[in-house]
Amino acid sequence: MKRHRLNLLLLLIACSVLGISHPAWAPSHPAEIVGIENFSFKPATITLDVGTTVSWINRDSAPHTVTSSDRTLDSPTLKQGESFQFTFNTPGTYDYFCRIHPSMKARVVVMGGAPSGVAQYDANGNSVIDDSELFMAIDQWIAGTISNELFFQVIDAWISQAPIH
Repeated sequence: MKRHRLNLLLLLIACSVLGISHPAWAPSHPAEIVGIENFSFKPATITLDVGTTVSWINRDSAPHTVTSSDRTLDSPTLKQGESFQFTFNTPGTYDYFCRIHPSMKARVVVMGGAPSGVAQYDANGNSVIDDSELFMAIDQWIAGTISNELFFQVIDAWISQAPIH
């Protein structure tokens, strides 16, 4: 864990030296990350605000899809390490499944109204993004497999978890 924190610090220093910073155009809606692992979507249910982008990351060796019955969500087949992003701009409940493994089911609940930031919180009111999800996003950003926009959304959400003293 200490090595990962050191790598993150070095990345942030490099970004500062190279003049790479949080772009002014980046939306204020943070990203949510859903892992696809052990033939399931984790978490199986997420609640978020309108305008939030969700990124599904396939961590299984088997291929998977993210598909809703009405095809509002309809990813291509995702191989291990690949991701799919979708921005939810309409309130509602979105049930989805994997076309290859139909028993894999999950749900996104999109709340209307003014966005309030990251939709999942711990008992102390801090937003929840696991360190491993952050490091995966860094790896994918370096490899060029996720956009700068999504990368900075993940960074913003992760940083917002730090307790304010």
